[in-house]
This record gives sequence, C-alpha cells and structure tokens, in this order.
Amino acid sequence: MLVVAVVLSAAGLLVTASEGVVERRRTLAALRAGGMPRRTLAAAILAETLLPLVPVIAAATIAGLMASRGLFGSSVNAFDAVNGTSSTLVAVPIPWLRLMVLAGGAVATSTLVTAGSLALLGPSSDPTELRAAA
Repeated sequence: MLVVAVVLSAAGLLVTASEGVVERRRTLAALRAGGMPRRTLAAAILAETLLPLVPVIAAATIAGLMASRGLFGSSVNAFDAVNGTSSTLVAVPIPWLRLMVLAGGAVATSTLVTAGSLALLGPSSDPTELRAAA
C-alpha cells in the first residue's frame, strides 16, 4: 500500500509541477527574454518545490514516530520460553536507518518528479510565448 501511495503522490506532484510551468509561460518567457538563464529558472522551480517539502517530510516523520510510540509504547513484555513467563521487559529500538531511507526516498522521488516537469520549461520559456494570447 505504501508503494501505491508513493506512486499516486508522485503522479499528482508531476501534474501539479507541470501545470505550474505551463501556467506561468508568459512570466517565464519574459524572464528568459530579459536574459535569465534557463538553468536559473530550473533551479528556482526545483527550489520552490523542495524548500517547503523537506521540513514537511521531517515533521511527518517525527509525527509518525511519536504517534507510533504513543500508541504502541517503547517497550514490550518478552515471553521467556524456558521458564514460561512473560515478565521480561524489552525496549523496542527506533529504526533510524529505515526512517531516514523513507524520508530520503520521499525527497528523492519528489526531486525526480519535479525535474521531470522541467521538460516543459524549454517550450514554455521561449520568448515567442510573449506574443501568445492570454
């Protein structure tokens, strides 16, 4: 289910990022006509996606960790098969590596999807777009 959610989120982000580039074609064309390099425009589009995304992913990771700790606790009673008792209290470690992989994967996926939308930057920032009807 997590993979399906990531794929659907990535598709939604691709549509939103592509739509943003196409909707701002006159502004992008004016910037290009004024001498701004295409690489700078691409960096700005990536930054406007990633700058709000990174803190949100960090906050969501921390919130998920706190919610799971609040719901399930940080220790469990272990069953001792030799004695047949369950009095041993065992601490459950936080899976830091897995959390970082998930958070990093979300940022990487978002970066790749946004970079994919930059394919529309060339045609949308052509100075001939300034003559197009609004």
